[in-house]
Amino acid sequence: MAKTLTPLDGSRVWPYKFFRAEKMRCRCGQCETLYISAAFMDKLELMRGTYYQAPMIVNSGCRCPAWNKHENGKDDSAHIADPEKNLITTAADIRIYNGTGRYNMIQAAIAVGINVIGIYRHFIHLEDSPEKEVSAWPGKY
Repeated sequence: MAKTLTPLDGSRVWPYKFFRAEKMRCRCGQCETLYISAAFMDKLELMRGTYYQAPMIVNSGCRCPAWNKHENGKDDSAHIADPEKNLITTAADIRIYNGTGRYNMIQAAIAVGINVIGIYRHFIHLEDSPEKEVSAWPGKY
């Protein structure tokens, strides 16, 4: 089973410099789920620290099933975190507003091995799902 990061209980320290735990957890306002792949977070951290020298603002990280439905996410979304079903988040949507930033973020994601990239008008969907083929797609503009 993949190493995961789970809700911090005060005895552990969030190990990432560039991403705050509260930005990665579910934003439904009820559960605060933070059940995310450590391998994915390691790639995001490497991406930000080495290849993408600008802030990476997270629009969406973990989502409980109810919040995913609220956000019109797909039923099999890589954002879904559900410990009871062993669903681990392997995706994040990162805010982006211009073409140069978009290009640089895509290049950085490829460099660290992110294998699924969705390109939208105001964000980039980054996903590390080894079972999926390498892909990039244009989202709704």
